[in-house]
Amino acid sequence: MLKKILKKIMITILIVIGLSVILFFAFTIFYPSFGGNSTKKQQLVYAQSHQFNNGKFRNTNSVPKELSFTKTLSLAYKFFTTKLPNGRPKEDLNAQKIDSINIADYSGQARMIWCGDSGYAPHFKEIEQKYDPFDLALMKCGQYNLM
Repeated sequence: MLKKILKKIMITILIVIGLSVILFFAFTIFYPSFGGNSTKKQQLVYAQSHQFNNGKFRNTNSVPKELSFTKTLSLAYKFFTTKLPNGRPKEDLNAQKIDSINIADYSGQARMIWCGDSGYAPHFKEIEQKYDPFDLALMKCGQYNLM
């Protein structure tokens, strides 16, 4: 019973390894960036690169050709164990609703206004009459390009 299970597991592992090797070679042979045939458009883009000379890419910076076994292990260890921050703060932020009225009521030295859109409407005139003058206005501006 145990032999049959081990045999099935070994066959499955060999099939997965075999398929991986076949996919690797198929990918590297036919995909252009791994030496497969590139299109004329890709060849023109390659020709514009300062690293592409005489039909081959050349590194502009020197690359170490050989690393000692310990250096290789050290690099692999750093690569697999380095933890990158995920950008999430440890605690939830204490967010507050801020609108142009709250900022306009600021009583410090500088007076500013923040608006969500630059589309002019009557409320801008009301804000100007009530809170003017402002030292700084921050607002989103939609820039449209007609094609």
